Amino acid sequence: VFLVEPEDKQLSNLLSNNVPCPVDTLNTMADGVRVAHVGTLCEPILRKFCTGKVISVKEEEIKEALKLVWTRLKQRIEPSAALAFAGVLYHKPEHVKRPLVILCGGNVDTNYVID
Repeated sequence: VFLVEPEDKQLSNLLSNNVPCPVDTLNTMADGVRVAHVGTLCEPILRKFCTGKVISVKEEEIKEALKLVWTRLKQRIEPSAALAFAGVLYHKPEHVKRPLVILCGGNVDTNYVID
């Protein structure tokens, strides 16, 4: 299991250094993960199940992953689901042969992907 975060989220610092690294502002279209810090209920779960690295994904990669799923799979996923897909699409660890990504949600503003 590996985690995917928006660029500048600082989740990897929390998990490796055991120090919360709150972010003042996180400007990301993946609003489901747009929080200042990891909650006290979530942190132990992340530590328990994250066996791989934390992958940081750029906004443009999230947007491109979202467009790809919308146009190819015809599924209206939300940007937070596209975040995980972008992690696999652009930064998949080499040892992962058959990745699984759960694509969820439809809570999305279509203006994010319409240029």
